[in-house]
Amino acid sequence: MVKHIHNHHQLCSMIKVLPCFTALNRQSPFVINQIEAGQSSLCFKVKHNDQSYFVKYNDNISFFENEMKTSKAASHSGLSPKIIYADKHWLVNEFIEGQTLDRISSLNTDKISTAVNLMSQCHQLKVVVPPLNIISIISQTFQSSCFSDTQKDHIQTLLCKLPTEFSHNYVVCHGDINFSNIITSYGKAWLIDFECTCLAEKEFELAMFFAINLLNKDEQAYTLSRYESLNYRTVIDRNLLNTYLLYSYLLNGLWYIEKKEEKKLTQLSKIKFKKSAFEQFKLFDSIWASDFPLNEIMR
Repeated sequence: MVKHIHNHHQLCSMIKVLPCFTALNRQSPFVINQIEAGQSSLCFKVKHNDQSYFVKYNDNISFFENEMKTSKAASHSGLSPKIIYADKHWLVNEFIEGQTLDRISSLNTDKISTAVNLMSQCHQLKVVVPPLNIISIISQTFQSSCFSDTQKDHIQTLLCKLPTEFSHNYVVCHGDINFSNIITSYGKAWLIDFECTCLAEKEFELAMFFAINLLNKDEQAYTLSRYESLNYRTVIDRNLLNTYLLYSYLLNGLWYIEKKEEKKLTQLSKIKFKKSAFEQFKLFDSIWASDFPLNEIMR
């Protein structure tokens, strides 16, 4: 996780002097509230008069640059909310008043259709961002002090056994199309939060979508059918998809374990992240036979 060097008061002062806000009527107060969004950035809802803005800050320039590139392309194409201002640390979007898909009571097939439509549009974007190296990401993640030496050794051994044949037929991927990263408002759906953007195979995006949303076999089959119907010249490589599904379950589980160790979290949030981690490990074990199930090793 990225550590930030400014406190809340400093960031609020910095927000008020961003170029997009300095021209506004200074007689009217700014209402700035920090919100939970994004994995590694600090996010705020800024209200001035009747206008609301979504403001994101990150002091890791190289990390934030990739998100910025894809966010700009997505905004320009109408895939994500309008960008008001952007620089190397700040991203200011129009704030969309709506609901995320995870909070909407509707059939999962309807949510999947909405998500796949946005996914297909994302894969048409033309942006230069770094290619995915999922093995490297996993290797960095399990080096955290929250994992025991035994667990680290097991994960390292496991990585040596998992398939490593990738096609390198890249598209621009969002990298985290969780239902919580899709907002619907007045019949329009928006894809948000491009922190995990990368160049990768479509199979990676679909596998991560399956994993992070805990889709069952029928829902996975529906997703593939929907994606291939929208992209009629595309045939998804099922073997590559299954390979990425293993990596996705593993990466998500490790990330949830690391996340639950954050000191600022409530006990309820820690329990939630732990539960999510072992859901991912259990799904990994369901498709990777081993004498040492991940679901047991990581306890």
